Formats: sequence, C-alpha cells, structure tokens
Amino acid sequence: MVTLRRLILVHGLKRSGNHAVTNWLRHHAPLAYRNNLVPVGLYLRFGHALPPPQDLHTWLGDPARERQLARAPHAEEWVVSLEDVPLSYAGFSNIDRPLVRMLIVRDPYNVFASRIRGRRGPAPYFNFPARRGASEADLPFALDPMFVDFWEEYARECLGHTERIASKICVYFDKWFTSREYRRSIMEQCGFEFSDVGFEQVHGAGGGSSFDGTTFDGRNTEMNVLNRADDLTEEERALLDRVLDRDSVRSLAAELRTRHGMPAPG
Repeated sequence: MVTLRRLILVHGLKRSGNHAVTNWLRHHAPLAYRNNLVPVGLYLRFGHALPPPQDLHTWLGDPARERQLARAPHAEEWVVSLEDVPLSYAGFSNIDRPLVRMLIVRDPYNVFASRIRGRRGPAPYFNFPARRGASEADLPFALDPMFVDFWEEYARECLGHTERIASKICVYFDKWFTSREYRRSIMEQCGFEFSDVGFEQVHGAGGGSSFDGTTFDGRNTEMNVLNRADDLTEEERALLDRVLDRDSVRSLAAELRTRHGMPAPG
C-alpha cells in the first residue's frame, strides 16, 4: 500500500494554468502526482455520467501508484488534479487522511481564448468540448455552455459567494502569474517552504501553452498570458465574444480582478 500523509485535490478548468501551478508545487516538496484523475473527455463526448468516486484505499493499493511514485520515491503526499468537473465531485470516497482542496480560476477571457485556440492542437475536442450532437458544420461555434457554467461555479466559490468546499486554497491564476508575494502566500497556505523554484517552467503536459507550446520554457513571463484574446484570429475572437456573452460572467470576472488588483485583459 502506498503511504499517504496528505491528499491535495486540485480543481480547475482545462487551460486554467493547472499544470503550471501543480508543477510549481512539486518543486517545493516531494509530491507524487496524478494528472486528470477522471478522463472527462470520454463522458462528455459520449454522454456518459461521471464515474462514481473511487475508494481512496483501493486507489492507493493499485500497482499503478507504485509506478507513479518512481518519479518521487520519498513522497508521502499526493497531488491529484480534477479537470472540468463540478465542485460537488471530489473523485474519491472514504477519505480518512488530511485533505487540501485547491481551486484554480483564471480570467475567463484568457482561459476560454486558450481553449478556443486549443482546437488547433492534437486533441481539439478535449480543449474545446463541443455540445453533444453538434454537427461538423456547427463545431466552430458549438462550445458546450456547461464549461462556462463550471467557470462561474468556481469563480463564485473563490469569491466567497458560495461555500461548497469548507476548507480550500483558491488560486487566481492571473495574479499567481504576476506576483511573487501572492505565490508566496499560496505556498504558505500549503505548508511548504517558499523558494519559487519551477515558476518559470512551461510544462509540456497537454502540449504546453495553446499559443506557444513549450517555446518559452524557462522564461514564461515573456508569454502574453494575461491578454490571450489579443492573440486570437478575427473568427476566434468572435467565438470568444459569443462564449462569454453573459452578464454574470462579466460581473464575476470584474469582481475577481478588483479583488486581486488586476487590470482587465487587453
């Protein structure tokens, strides 16, 4: 049985900077890592329900955990990411160890611009999930609105409008990207000694950046991370405007920026 002292569950929409944050965490402590616990693309594409939560002890006893530990042989804490799922879904049942739930939220203009550009990548469906039953002709404008709903759910939770998660660490990615002191505060909440090692890396998982791949690995601050809508084509920008044509999204985005002292993109 794999040892587990603490479990860190990371919630975030795809293209929210999940890999950047989890990779940075793993440079500060010997953490084992399981990316994307539930392959949500399968249930989204084929209309399946989310699988029931896995028993934590059964999951830890799977031989695959030993193979994953080969990269962090002294790890007693696991970071497990959950992408594109509602906050009500924790992935595991029978959690009897200390649990930290981290929630990553990125400005909607940046996260959805990245998802729209991600349609050009090797797995376009998973970056930009289409409405079930959408025809090929519809696909350029067929983003499933469920993902905008999820963004709103995450934003409301981080702003304190809801309390679906009793104890959580919220990471506003745009602020994380710009402020060393903000990153320090996140690391302190996690209980790790801060050094900021790994921040400038661009992780290759998921192909790296939707716009730049891993070109800026080691110099991530040269990327236009905070103004991704500016990098879209005219057609892509029209799609982004349609995706985000909700007063509730605009209001929540403005509140997040104000709360964290961030300017609007563009």
